[in-house]
Amino acid sequence: MCVQKMRPSSFSEVERHRYQAEKMMLRQFMLMKQQDQVPDDLSVRDMKSWLLTGRRFLEEFQEIIVEDCRDLFMAELAWTTARHMCLNQMEQELLEELSKEKQLSQLFNRQVTLEGLQMFLSVLRPAAEQAVHTCLPRLNRKLLRVFSVTPITSGPLSDEDTKAVALMELEQVTAALVPELVDTVLKFLLDKPEQENQSEAASAEIGKLLANSAAACLCQFGSVPVMPLLDVCTMAAQRMVKAIYKRYVDRSRSFHLMDYDESSFVAREGVISAIQDMDYTVETDTSSQADLHLGISDRLKEELEEKREASPEISHDDNVAGGGAGLSTSLIRLETNDQLVALQQEEVDLSVTEESSVKDCDVKKKGGFWRMLTYFFHAQTKE
Repeated sequence: MCVQKMRPSSFSEVERHRYQAEKMMLRQFMLMKQQDQVPDDLSVRDMKSWLLTGRRFLEEFQEIIVEDCRDLFMAELAWTTARHMCLNQMEQELLEELSKEKQLSQLFNRQVTLEGLQMFLSVLRPAAEQAVHTCLPRLNRKLLRVFSVTPITSGPLSDEDTKAVALMELEQVTAALVPELVDTVLKFLLDKPEQENQSEAASAEIGKLLANSAAACLCQFGSVPVMPLLDVCTMAAQRMVKAIYKRYVDRSRSFHLMDYDESSFVAREGVISAIQDMDYTVETDTSSQADLHLGISDRLKEELEEKREASPEISHDDNVAGGGAGLSTSLIRLETNDQLVALQQEEVDLSVTEESSVKDCDVKKKGGFWRMLTYFFHAQTKE
């Protein structure tokens, strides 16, 4: 089984909340990084690592019971891999969202977020739909007047009754199109701001939608010519686009929450604490490495001095050809680096041994491995 993409929509309720919380923290970190509010030595990768270490496999799945320590190790490895994939996907989503917000900010000539835009659209949409509804009666009457010249008289209804029925059908059909018509106009305004002649392109697409729907209602009057019908509907579409755009401009000027960002209220303080934590860790690690290196250097110098005191000829040889000081320093650095590598390797080996011991102590030897996998991999999607 291979996980290509972890979809938040397939997560459990708890996992979805965790995903959104971590995404808000990562978003706020990326924004603060853009605003030079994060130390230069900290990157998005550091923030993802910090988020990764914030959750522990054994803490979240304490009820897991396994027979073999290797099963537990493989389960934790799979869980950690899935966490890495989620965080990488999260970063990619945020990069795309921030790029879109940058385009929208340029379009509106002000700071715009996707959250703020959705709030704005919730205000704009009812006004835009009302504007379209206002344009429909004129279109329906014109369609009936132009294309009902030769009614079918073989039916039980009179000409006037037939036109009344056709008008009612047109009103129902065109009214049902209103949400789609508004979405089409907004798509051109927001999703394709770089496209030239946006109004003409939107009018042409809306005209086709209206013509296709109206043709079914007008066919009872005989064959309907396509091009004249499309021309009438496109002219009406132009009036609709103009009305929607007017409300779009008016509402955007008076809407003051276009830059709303929930992460700045919910996650900012947590990110600041994380930055301080990561910065302190970096400083501590650097200081520890420097102290270790300095201690080894001092010890090697003392040993070299003892050798010189015990064998005076060493001091004489070191100063041959005026290069004694440089040669002595080079020897010290060489020996220091070799011993530093050896000490670091010992620390790594010791750490691995301790971690293995801790895992062995935490294992409860009951149950089965596949029961455990079924328990916590509810968030996987098949390729």
